Amino acid sequence: MNAGRWWFRLVVLVASAVAVLWAGSRLGMEPDPVRVVLVTAAVVVLVGLLLDAAPPPTPGWRLEEAHIADYHRRDPRTASNLRILEHHLAVSRPDTGLRDRLAELAEQVLLVRHGEHPETARAYRLMGPELTRLVNDPPRKLRREEIERCVRRIEDL
Repeated sequence: MNAGRWWFRLVVLVASAVAVLWAGSRLGMEPDPVRVVLVTAAVVVLVGLLLDAAPPPTPGWRLEEAHIADYHRRDPRTASNLRILEHHLAVSRPDTGLRDRLAELAEQVLLVRHGEHPETARAYRLMGPELTRLVNDPPRKLRREEIERCVRRIEDL
C-alpha cells in the first residue's frame, strides 16, 4: 500500500483531534483527550477504508469545447506550424521557414507511409511536380491556395 496515503491520514487524525480538543475547550467543555483521539481515529480509519475500497474514478465522457487559445497551449507543434504560416503570409519577402516545414512534413510522410527517402525518383513522383518544386526551389511567396494544395498533397501521400 501507499505509505504516503497513511502519513496523510495520520496528519488528518492529529489535526482533527487537535481541532476538536481546541474547539471543546473554547466552548467551555472539558473533552477527554483519549476519547477524542480514539473517536477521531475511528472516523479517519473508516473514511480511509471506504476510499480504499471505492473503485477508481472513471474518465468522464463530456468533451470540452475547443478554444483557439487553449489549442495553442495544448499542442506546441500545431502552434509552431501556425506561427510559421502566419509569418509567411504577413511578410513581403519570405524566409525558408514554411518551405522547410512543408519539406519536413513531406519527408516524414514519405518515410512512414512508403519507406521512401526524399530526393529519389519515386519520392518525386509521389510528391508531384508542385510539391517537388516547392521543396527544391528557393523560397518564394505562396498564396493560401498554393499552401492548401501542398498540405493536401502531403496528406494524400
